[in-house]
Amino acid sequence: MIIAGEGEPALEQRLISAIEQCPDVAIYLGHVSEAMTHRLLAAADAVLMPSRFEPCGLVQQYAQRYGAAPIVRGAGGLLDTVVDCDAGLTTGTGFVFDEPTGEALAAAANRAISAMRTTRWGELRRRMMRLDRSWERPARQYLRVY
Repeated sequence: MIIAGEGEPALEQRLISAIEQCPDVAIYLGHVSEAMTHRLLAAADAVLMPSRFEPCGLVQQYAQRYGAAPIVRGAGGLLDTVVDCDAGLTTGTGFVFDEPTGEALAAAANRAISAMRTTRWGELRRRMMRLDRSWERPARQYLRVY
C-alpha cells in the first residue's frame, strides 16, 4: 500500500507510527508532486479517499480515467463523481461509504478487493475510463437554456 498526501498532523503521526510496525506492507510518501500523483494513479488498482470534506476533488476523477477504482467517503464532490458499484459490478464507478469510521472504510475496501477477484473487474475499469468529464455536453445544455 502506498499512501500519499497530507492531512491533520496528529493523524499523520499516527499513520507514520502504524507504518513503522509493518514497513514491508505500506509506505507513506507525504506530499507528492502532481506528476508523481499521476504516476501513482496509473499504477494503482484502487485509490482510497476517506475525506471528511471534499468540495470538488480531481484525484478520484483522475483515478477513474486511469482505471483505478476510487474508494471514497460520500462527501461533497466525491459523492457527485463516484457512483457506488452494485454487487454484480453492472453499475457504478467506484465504492462509496457513508460513515467516517474505520469499519465503514474497511467494508468499502473489502468490497473493492472482492470485486478485483471477479471476472467483471475489467468491465468496471473500462466503464470508469470511458466516463465523459468534458465540458462539451454541459456547454451544449447551457446554450440550449440561454
